[in-house]
Amino acid sequence: MHDCTELPEVPRGIKLILNLCLSDGFDTFPTLLCADGCSMIDRRMGIYGYPIEIQALFFFALRCSKQLLKPEHDGKKLIELIDKRITALCHHIQNYYWLDSYHNYRITS
Repeated sequence: MHDCTELPEVPRGIKLILNLCLSDGFDTFPTLLCADGCSMIDRRMGIYGYPIEIQALFFFALRCSKQLLKPEHDGKKLIELIDKRITALCHHIQNYYWLDSYHNYRITS
């Protein structure tokens, strides 16, 4: 039985997605921009394309990607980019999203 991370398609797919999401021109915020209507939270809440549930999924996708990538070749560079994005995303969520301090700490630590 093979581990799915040993298959060459899995790390390759992760790297392709990360190269898109972590590229310099993808977005100017550390958060992930989403199209209108993709969020369960109403627009009147003031999310304007950056809903918290999408940011939480993005945060954990980055953390899982970091665990699945091997630090050899271009994996090391991607892991460094993931670390930078996670740090920026945590800071952004802590400062710009309305969360109580207990849940904020639990999410970002």
